[in-house]
Amino acid sequence: MATNYFNITGVREGVNGPAVPLRQEIRALSPDMFNLYILGLQRMQSLPKTDRLSWFQIAGIHGRPYAAWDNVRGNGNASGYCTHSSILFLTWHRPYLALFEVCQLGYQYLSVGLVTNRSCSYSNRSLRT
Repeated sequence: MATNYFNITGVREGVNGPAVPLRQEIRALSPDMFNLYILGLQRMQSLPKTDRLSWFQIAGIHGRPYAAWDNVRGNGNASGYCTHSSILFLTWHRPYLALFEVCQLGYQYLSVGLVTNRSCSYSNRSLRT
């Protein structure tokens, strides 16, 4: 059923309003921004392994565990979804990073109380508080 699939949209807002923000170098983050990033990771990693937006599940899209994500099987050869050693590698990573970043932002918002129930993709799935 199509309504069960997770819509990967990417981050659509930044500090300058409704524009796609530039990625920042992690070593250049201010202490507050770095702490916010860590809080988001902590929340993501604390979710049950069965939650498709948990650290375990999102990391599994890239590599191990080699399991279906969002009801879609990987390459079928026990190598997960990532197209390492392929010309498709860079284009494959775009939606993977978009999912990671939008969930990370949602978990950061939840961690500091900016929202109490926010959609990870700002569309179809609420994150747990």
